[in-house]
Amino acid sequence: MIAAAGPGQAHADGGSGVEGAFDGDASAMGLDDGLGDGQSQPDAVGVVVAGIGAAPVALEDAIEGFDANSFDVYVGTSAGAFLLSVLYPVSRYLIPPSIGESMAGTVTLSIKPADLKANTGQIFKFGNRPAILVRTPAGELRAFSAVCTHLNCTVQYRPDLGHIWCACHNGHFDPNTGMNIAGPPPRPLEQYGVSARADKIVVSRSAPA
Repeated sequence: MIAAAGPGQAHADGGSGVEGAFDGDASAMGLDDGLGDGQSQPDAVGVVVAGIGAAPVALEDAIEGFDANSFDVYVGTSAGAFLLSVLYPVSRYLIPPSIGESMAGTVTLSIKPADLKANTGQIFKFGNRPAILVRTPAGELRAFSAVCTHLNCTVQYRPDLGHIWCACHNGHFDPNTGMNIAGPPPRPLEQYGVSARADKIVVSRSAPA
């Protein structure tokens, strides 16, 4: 016959059951691994809090690493790249690139003198560079390099203006002398000697006297 347990005994047994269950859970979770006798269980809440607290510390260290010097270098590099992007086109505009010289000394054109009317011009090849033959409004024959002295664009003759003209940046040259008379070109066109021989036109590198 089993005796009924009193209130105090039931309370004690109940407490033992809870403690046993907790001990079993702690063992299952591995919280008591490596702990000797007399050592307390680790505070699970404290472990979680410590893990959360590590993130702000790492962020703070990263912010401190990006100091004022790093910021100055970043700003300086960006400003330098911007200035280079602005100054390079300006320098190309003001300083014309170099171009190879033609090795030809004389060229005989297939153009007949009678075919070139007054106030007109004709592009032809002089060695490895373009040249321009002009019949001025007064009927004179003139020949020049057709390479603009600004940025090496090829010029053309404009009958409506009576000028040798560069379409790239609106440069103007005198058709009698090749002098730069308007726009950005810094120098006159190179002038060639030209002579009409029967039904042929001969252009030479030596400028007319």
